[in-house]
Amino acid sequence: MVDDAVKILLNGALGGTALLVSLQVVLTVVMGTRRSWARALLTVVAVLSLPVLILTRDVVGGQAGWALALEALLMLAALVTMFLPAANSWFRSDRRGVYDEPSTTRPVSR
Repeated sequence: MVDDAVKILLNGALGGTALLVSLQVVLTVVMGTRRSWARALLTVVAVLSLPVLILTRDVVGGQAGWALALEALLMLAALVTMFLPAANSWFRSDRRGVYDEPSTTRPVSR
């Protein structure tokens, strides 16, 4: 009975982690289209998933535990870089790729 409970706990922890990672991947792809709401939601999901990763790491241990620890470190690095000045400028820019520069095109008068 204890073995079954441990298996259920382990599978639930790994399944929950896989779900969080999948959600983060989807939000990252959407964030690549300069949607600032995706950056905000990804920040919330990442902050909430850090404790889950730490707890899951403690449950699984071994190489899977190291992979989860690496994921947590990468997530922290991503959180920091998402709010650097260059990233803020990128999110504020229009979707044509102009970064905080005024438009230089003027209508041509004839």
